[in-house]
Amino acid sequence: MASRIWLVVKILLLLLLLAIAGIWVALSLSVPLNESKVAHPDLQSQVLVDMDEYGVPHIKAENRADGAWVTGYLHGQSRYFQMDLLRRRGAGELSVLFGARALDMDKTSRLHQFRKRAAHQLSLLPAAQQQLLDIYVKGVNAGLAALRVRPPEYLMLMQQPEPWTAVDSLLVVYAMYFGLQDGNGDKKLLRTLIHDRFPQDYALLLPNHTEFDSPVIGENQAVPYDLSSLYRQLKKGETSQGNAELGETEPAHGSSSWVVSGAHTADGRAILSNDIHLGLYLPNQWYRLGLSIGEHRITGVTLPGMPLVVAGSNGFVSWGLTNSYGNWSDLTVVDDKVVVDREEIEDIKVGEAVEQLTIKHTRFGPILPDGGYAVKWLAHTDRAVNLNLLAFEQARSVEQIIALAPSIGVPPQNLLVADSQGHIGWTIIGPLPQRDKARFATTAAEHGPWTWVEAENYPQLIDPKSGFIWSANNRMYEKSDWPTIGEDDFLNGARAWQIHESLVRLHKADVKSVAAIQFDNRALMLARWHRRLTQALEAQAQPDDDLQRLMGDWDGHASKDSVAYTLTRAARNQSIADFYQPFLAQLQQPELIKSFRRINSNVEQTVWTAIDTEQAGLFGAEKLDDYLYGVLLSSYQTLLKEHDDEEKLRWGWQNRLRMNHPLGLPLWPLDSVFNMAPQEQAGDQFMPAINEPRFGASIRYSVSPGQEHLALVAMPGGQSGHPLSEHYSMGHQRWLEQKWLPFLGGETQQTFEFSPSR
Repeated sequence: MASRIWLVVKILLLLLLLAIAGIWVALSLSVPLNESKVAHPDLQSQVLVDMDEYGVPHIKAENRADGAWVTGYLHGQSRYFQMDLLRRRGAGELSVLFGARALDMDKTSRLHQFRKRAAHQLSLLPAAQQQLLDIYVKGVNAGLAALRVRPPEYLMLMQQPEPWTAVDSLLVVYAMYFGLQDGNGDKKLLRTLIHDRFPQDYALLLPNHTEFDSPVIGENQAVPYDLSSLYRQLKKGETSQGNAELGETEPAHGSSSWVVSGAHTADGRAILSNDIHLGLYLPNQWYRLGLSIGEHRITGVTLPGMPLVVAGSNGFVSWGLTNSYGNWSDLTVVDDKVVVDREEIEDIKVGEAVEQLTIKHTRFGPILPDGGYAVKWLAHTDRAVNLNLLAFEQARSVEQIIALAPSIGVPPQNLLVADSQGHIGWTIIGPLPQRDKARFATTAAEHGPWTWVEAENYPQLIDPKSGFIWSANNRMYEKSDWPTIGEDDFLNGARAWQIHESLVRLHKADVKSVAAIQFDNRALMLARWHRRLTQALEAQAQPDDDLQRLMGDWDGHASKDSVAYTLTRAARNQSIADFYQPFLAQLQQPELIKSFRRINSNVEQTVWTAIDTEQAGLFGAEKLDDYLYGVLLSSYQTLLKEHDDEEKLRWGWQNRLRMNHPLGLPLWPLDSVFNMAPQEQAGDQFMPAINEPRFGASIRYSVSPGQEHLALVAMPGGQSGHPLSEHYSMGHQRWLEQKWLPFLGGETQQTFEFSPSR
């Protein structure tokens, strides 16, 4: 009997090994071909591609069309599944690949009908842009077709990739709208509920300004708060539920960027530094690329799915982007006065099945699935998407870039620019809507028409006297005669304030010193929390010895070895949760309260005011020292119980980077092939060195236009989307260690020749 069982076990093991071997062979065959010569009838002339050791291509073409075709070919070869996810995210078609688990996301996306909108936008593009996009699409499909076996993700899912189209490229931009903005109005709805419930105290519960505000134009508008009125809003018996997650601030797609004018640099040239913050997964969101058309060269990052250099440098100007948090959508109450103009049925494929979604359209936009509100979003308009960013490639000065910005069809971004003559500038890139009442949800009668800010009225700044411009998703200006972008969406100004604090210390700056600010992990905002918690600890007659020892080991940074930072951060978050729970509970909307993490970045001002003025009652306590000590001790005990090892309370361990492939693939041995091993990292949210477990700097670069050979870049992950490619993670370790690579690329590893075939 035992021999038979052993025989069955051996057979099963053999079958498992054969299955793994089969998968491995299929994966190997799907690696992009290493053909040094490619001929295709779509090309007009010869194109050479120098591929460096990190998998970064430099394309040398005689015309822009051939450059776009080869860009598409490279994207299609290395990043097709990533592109597929982006277009399906934009269109609400992920359920085709992933089945019912993606259905809710698809329903949320499909409400906006971006596939139809993308087809309409495509028809509005100038003929030259349509032609260039068509050439790029042909290149993508040629690159995909040249693979011996379809990309590995399709093998895992047992699916075939569908061809790329021009509409798909525009859907990639719509996917970015989802990532960068609040399209369904969840944040606005929660702000409205808080305003309706606490109209007199709204500014206290959701402050617009903090003492950390550091606007580039104007002065900090934060004022001391009188919190006495909040006591009247506390219901007797209402206590915190200990939900520390309410105190967390959800990672917000953002970025940091700053420019230094020639007046502060060693050679008189301006310098730009930019790190773009997004969710971190494999492959990286960006694809690095160099493109030479004749003698003109542009280097930067592309978004696979589009033939554009999104951010980078062209030898004359360098530009960077940070997300501009603003008021980009309207919510209108749907009542009896709101007429449904038409209903449309959307078929959502769920695997082989089909689920139908009915969309009710009003003049205020489609009605949200839960009913009650209609949403009108910037992404719904004809100004949302175009390829006008192409004009940046030929720009020669800050003034030219600033002038082009209003015409660009992208989610509005802060645009920071430096040029080779030493000039610097800032403006908003993208369409800016303007209306009178849009801060909160409105009734049909209150809803006002949308108008558009004219180019001459865009907020902008060129060559400020300070010689510096900085942006970190914060409030950029306090200026009443400029159109209001929004009042409630800017992120906490602590990161911008810390960047500015570093900039003013620069003297005869070079690219390295300007770039080094990206790695600043000083915990300047949390330092006061640590001081106050330590004070509460010392006020106890018999404080916990271990807690006292750990809190005493504070180095003022979000460093890997700091347990004190972990505990301070946890106690801060719990204090915020305790403060807000009694107010949020009165909204009686538990499904929306979770959105509080997306709008709470400025509540630091209110909660710290309560602590600084010893208002223990707002935390449901009698003595603030006892409350803070209790929170600190509870946070420590909870963490220790969860991890059962003091070593794992170090911030580096708590903040381990988990950079995985979207499919997850937890099955051994594929997990180690597709995913990165967890890696400790320093840094945190409210400082320039933004590092979180699944979020951070998706690209870092610092460049002085005209001196690109001295410029620096680093990117997590790698260039290739194929896990067996040597470029899947090439360069990742240097990014993790905060080391740089050459912006123009490393040593040429291989040269590819693309030529027309007749």
